[in-house]
Amino acid sequence: MNMIKDSFSWDKQYTSSLKVNDSNCQTPLSAPPKISNWIQLNSDGVVKESTGIATVGRILRDKYGSWIIEYNRLVGTCSVLDADLWGIFEGVAIAINKGFDRILIISDSQEAIQVIQGRVTKMSNSALVRRIILLLAEMSFWSIQHVPRDYNKEADSLAKMIVNNNGCIQFFETPP
Repeated sequence: MNMIKDSFSWDKQYTSSLKVNDSNCQTPLSAPPKISNWIQLNSDGVVKESTGIATVGRILRDKYGSWIIEYNRLVGTCSVLDADLWGIFEGVAIAINKGFDRILIISDSQEAIQVIQGRVTKMSNSALVRRIILLLAEMSFWSIQHVPRDYNKEADSLAKMIVNNNGCIQFFETPP
């Protein structure tokens, strides 16, 4: 029992040391500024009720709002919150991989945003949240913004496409 308490205490202490660095974070922004290396990530997670299978859809746009890339992926069995977090994690990783160092993350999941910003103490998947925070620390500037579900329809449609296509991965390098 002490080992569990010690592990929980260590995790809580480690997580608090990874809190969001306000010096490179600003929230909210209505649109990315027109500066170099700025990217917008729209991300959404979906869980199909009948199977419990989760998928994510992501769209990356440049500083002018022009389409760069979009894709969806089968995540597996998890909660909607975890699916949203996986979408954000992978989207940020792709942005870094493509050489971007400034990101505006758009999500319709208020809970995912609050977990990333450290406003919620009950974390869905604390290891995943730590990984997101570590990736965001690699950015010179980032912002995360909640939008109504209607504003995030494109990412939602991408995530649902894979659910409706029996889990086939779809990757789009040209605009649909």
